[in-house]
Amino acid sequence: MERRGISRREFTRRCLTAVGGAAAVVATGPGCRSLPRSRPGPDALRRDLAGLGGRLHLDDASRLDAAEDFGHLVHQRPLAVVRPASADDVVAVVRYAHRHGLTVAMNGNRHSVFGQAQARDGVVIHARGLDRIHGIDQDSADVDAGVTWGELAAATLARGLAPPVMAEFQDLSIGGTLSVGGVGPASHRFGAQVDHVLELEVVTGTGERVRCSPDLRPELFDAMRAGFGQCGLIVRARVRLTRAPTHVVVRELDYGDMDAYLAAASRVLNSDRFDHQLGHVIFGEGGRTIFRLKLGRFQSGPAEEGRAEMPAGLEFERASAPIVRTYWDELNQRTSVTRPSPRWHHPHATLYLFVPSSEIGRVLSEVLADPAAHEGARTPTLFGVFPWRAKPFGAPLFQVPRRGDTFFAFYLFRTADDVTSGRAMAASNRILYDRARTLGAKIYPVSAVALTRADWKEHLGPAVWPRFAAAKRQFDPNGILTPGPAIFGEGGR
Repeated sequence: MERRGISRREFTRRCLTAVGGAAAVVATGPGCRSLPRSRPGPDALRRDLAGLGGRLHLDDASRLDAAEDFGHLVHQRPLAVVRPASADDVVAVVRYAHRHGLTVAMNGNRHSVFGQAQARDGVVIHARGLDRIHGIDQDSADVDAGVTWGELAAATLARGLAPPVMAEFQDLSIGGTLSVGGVGPASHRFGAQVDHVLELEVVTGTGERVRCSPDLRPELFDAMRAGFGQCGLIVRARVRLTRAPTHVVVRELDYGDMDAYLAAASRVLNSDRFDHQLGHVIFGEGGRTIFRLKLGRFQSGPAEEGRAEMPAGLEFERASAPIVRTYWDELNQRTSVTRPSPRWHHPHATLYLFVPSSEIGRVLSEVLADPAAHEGARTPTLFGVFPWRAKPFGAPLFQVPRRGDTFFAFYLFRTADDVTSGRAMAASNRILYDRARTLGAKIYPVSAVALTRADWKEHLGPAVWPRFAAAKRQFDPNGILTPGPAIFGEGGR
């Protein structure tokens, strides 16, 4: 059987070749320095990191495990794996890596799909070793990076509180989602999870443990939120809480016509009557395509009269009866795949785009007209498309279209039968992304798309990229942190 993974560098070369790109894959920008070629051996690592409170793993099984993620398309084996007992262990590892030119990456429950949290020939830190909820008050929670959103919600709902934006998957780590952005069914109202961070505690690329917020080291704070771990590793966060509902009334509306669905979804968004809003494309029997709008309205009890009237003119083909669920049950309607589930071991190729509302019809039509985009899928493609307002998204590194007041979130979650099919899906992701960005779309970089340094520079734009690059030089001068996304090229700067 074909080997499951290849390096990100090789994968990027293949994908760019597949779409007619240049042969050069990752440019090392001016002023970038290559890391030293010599690396400490196992004996040196065991000796020099003997003082860790957590566990240092040097065995082949642990290293091979850390070289995989949910995508199973990129394979980068580290020298060592660390499960920290505290943030002090993270400090010790990063300082050691800084001295010896080792790359370092941190991951939570390993739901990256394209090697974003891997570190070839470096050290991978498992954030799940940082699992303490330090405190909860009436408007915020103080938590370690390895705590999952589900674990936090279980603790806060007991007090009638919850974060404003919860992810669709509750076993994602808080540090992981804050490093990439974090979105969910309430993002149409409240933006990304990084828009509700009050303070972060991070370990920079020199091993300095610092706090940052809008008022304290704001340049680092902005570089950390959706910064893909380029300027520091999140070890602790204070996140905003709001009063939580006890129940959610759920309605589903079905459409057989794409334009009618897009118009209805936009009308519902503008009505501001629903607290959760999602939409999915379903491939029915006989090749029929169904567009399903899912709406949720919060209420404070199961019998409360909170079932909002539907806006006029939606013209749906079918409407479900209202379903009342507890808020906890609604949050857990979709759980992400975790090990040892058999589905974990299949390749996955996610594409997540943010498309201007004026162009979503064109993008959606192209995807639906291209059967090759879904070939080789082991299970039906999970296909989402729904509108969000642009205004709530304020973190500089979390890029959304600013052409108009609204845009559409568009995603494809695909599971492949084998690595070959998974790679073909990732190559098609790149093609779809290139088409969409000519129309003003932005990518959510959690996707299985081979992005080069030039792509990242274009994605962030002339107002944001220079500040991000300056923060990288300041807080990670040796370019050791989180090499997987290749944001600053092979040299890491």
